[in-house]
Amino acid sequence: LLTYLANSRWTFARRTGRPPGFRRISLYAFVNMGGILISLIPLYFSRYIFGFESLIADNFAANVLGVAMALVFRFLMSRKVVFPDAKF
Repeated sequence: LLTYLANSRWTFARRTGRPPGFRRISLYAFVNMGGILISLIPLYFSRYIFGFESLIADNFAANVLGVAMALVFRFLMSRKVVFPDAKF
């Protein structure tokens, strides 16, 4: 709830394409759940595809690559789906 308020009031404050309400909060929740799933992809590849089983490889895959991928996904999807620009 705090991240939704911060994004709607600060990051995407000028984007008025979708009115505030339950639908926008629900979309925001689904985008964040997608970000959680995306953050697991590098860990899966590191461990099961490439065979890296050390703690350093897991840490790098999850906390560097996974967080970076989830951050980009959440920003782009929030910009396009949750807080779109007003249609002219």
